[in-house]
Amino acid sequence: MHNKEQLFFIVQKLKSEIESAILIAAQNQFFAEGFNNATMRSIADAAGIHVSNLYLYFKNKEALFNRIVTPFQLKFDKNLKAFFDHNDDKKSIHENIKTLVKIFTVVIREERKLFIILFDKSEGTKFKTYKENQVRFLADHIKNEINQPFNPEILLIIINNLFNCFIHVAKISKTNESIEQNLTLVLQYHVSGISGFIN
Repeated sequence: MHNKEQLFFIVQKLKSEIESAILIAAQNQFFAEGFNNATMRSIADAAGIHVSNLYLYFKNKEALFNRIVTPFQLKFDKNLKAFFDHNDDKKSIHENIKTLVKIFTVVIREERKLFIILFDKSEGTKFKTYKENQVRFLADHIKNEINQPFNPEILLIIINNLFNCFIHVAKISKTNESIEQNLTLVLQYHVSGISGFIN
């Protein structure tokens, strides 16, 4: 390998390592402080670089937040879409909700910080209504499963509470086992509430 090629390889490797350090630091800052309270300076400090260098990689805090959250959001949406596209009409709503909770269990186990950032720390970004949109989407789906008149606003309250419980479970659960146990308890509680709407 020629000297110029070696230098190019070293520079590219260093750039990649710096970018990785930035992304890790930013994720930790957004997780701890939320988007609004995290700063480019605090992210740069955590990454061990000067703040001016950070702007060489990301033009602003929102661009950095989007880089971290968007891949997770797209993956999460894909998982939910797969669930609803393959939802078996022959299954009871109880079975379908259990399947949905399994999806959340895997997501929280594998990417707990990103789950919390997206659902609870994104105020001030384009994702600020993401949780609300998911609540309405799930409530609309459940409405289609219920064959009797009911107050849709109450269902929205129940589903919103369910998502809040998922977020809280993600925050407090320390082990994979506790995630599953806590989500199961949350599921049992909310299935009881939803059952009040079902014949």
